[in-house]
Amino acid sequence: MDKKLFQERVKSLSSFSYARAEAADAFGEALMNLDDWGLYRINPIRFAKDHDLDPNEAADLFICASRIGLFDLTWNLICPACGGILSATPSISQLNRELFHCALCNIDVPIILDDYVEITFTVSPNVHETDINLYENLDSFQRASFSENLKPSKRMRDALSGCHVAFSFVNPGEYQTFEFQAKPDTLYRLASVHVNSAVSLCIDSSEKNSENPAIHVHASQEGFSPQEVQLHPGQVTLYVHNTCPSPIGVMIFLADYPVLYKIEKESPPTWAPFLTGKMLLNNQAFRSLFKMQDLATNLKLSVRSLTMLFTDLRGSTEIYDTVGDMRAYQLIQDHFTILETSVRKHAGAIVKTMGDAIMASFSEPRNGIMAAIDMMDGIRNMTGDGKDELGLKIGLHEGPALTVNNDGRLDYFGQTVNIAARVQGLAQAEEIWVSESVFNADGVKTHLLDNSYGHEAHSVVLKGVGQRANVYKCRSLTKTEPEQPEL
Repeated sequence: MDKKLFQERVKSLSSFSYARAEAADAFGEALMNLDDWGLYRINPIRFAKDHDLDPNEAADLFICASRIGLFDLTWNLICPACGGILSATPSISQLNRELFHCALCNIDVPIILDDYVEITFTVSPNVHETDINLYENLDSFQRASFSENLKPSKRMRDALSGCHVAFSFVNPGEYQTFEFQAKPDTLYRLASVHVNSAVSLCIDSSEKNSENPAIHVHASQEGFSPQEVQLHPGQVTLYVHNTCPSPIGVMIFLADYPVLYKIEKESPPTWAPFLTGKMLLNNQAFRSLFKMQDLATNLKLSVRSLTMLFTDLRGSTEIYDTVGDMRAYQLIQDHFTILETSVRKHAGAIVKTMGDAIMASFSEPRNGIMAAIDMMDGIRNMTGDGKDELGLKIGLHEGPALTVNNDGRLDYFGQTVNIAARVQGLAQAEEIWVSESVFNADGVKTHLLDNSYGHEAHSVVLKGVGQRANVYKCRSLTKTEPEQPEL
């Protein structure tokens, strides 16, 4: 490792507003003690736990480190059944499709940023050329080809071990011979994670063994050819020719999918915490530092659960008449600083500003409500003397959304966004209104109670929604309750 260059890059992290100098120093010290595998495909959340760092701060540091070329940021699409990495790309735009197919599991995997897209960081080869041979042995192959964040159950591991027939690497331009005895009335698969393709070897139910012709399989970056072969029980010989520019790992296994699917349902795998694609999009450092990404014009990716927060100010235009342009402008800017600080503090991101209002996003409802209360406290402290008082109004809703390209900027679209804006429209000064999905989410009621916020339930018709919705007005019990207009 070029330690001097590495240390210089780490030191420069403190120039970012998203990286505290003390945290950057601890971050750099931890990285210096990692071996090559430790610097490969780092999970920021696990890294933070292992090195006693705040996970949100660790994510910010890795994002900043990627911006200065210390690390390469990768979006990995993970098969939820086997943990295979179906796609690894530096840009979200390369995931712009509805689903990928896992050749090993023979299932379609939807592109859902909440669950199956992990964000990892690998040290840049410009800083350190790792001495890792991904094709050295089966262990290296598995570490490179499968996510460490998915842990199959012991029952599944035992079943997969019993299905294993053969494994080998095939170098570019070379042939590899595979031979095995096929049982009658079974399905075998010759598959490769590297090209995410498979050949189905369908064995008929003949009782008398018949000699099978040798099968020639062509492996290219587009996949295997042929993709299905009919065979008899007995000796099977396969010649695999690799025309890819790099080695590929090829495995043969008994594909007893009904049994494997049943095991997965009854004994599902467990997931270790990791930085998801959704969490990255809701990270202010990423949105600020990578806002010039080349986004696909028709970008549309699904988010299963997103918490949207909208704010507004009471009579913001009157502030200019009351205190004058200079003072009003400063108040509004100070207000934006408080909002952004609260959003960042609670693992959210400001998607956009609209006049004197913001639209922010969070991965979890509890983060959204924590940020909302923090905003109220900040604005109240800013105008604690009663002069130049700003009346902040906040609304939140949680639900599914689409990530889209809005004039070169990552934005959100859908009914969840619309409802969040309508819920905010119900609020008066110093009120937080939330939808039922936010109010009933884990940790929300507890956080409201811990911060002395009371709530009132209302049933309203939201414009553009078309049916009645349950919403909740939340307000600090330490403030005098003014008369409220009828809804």
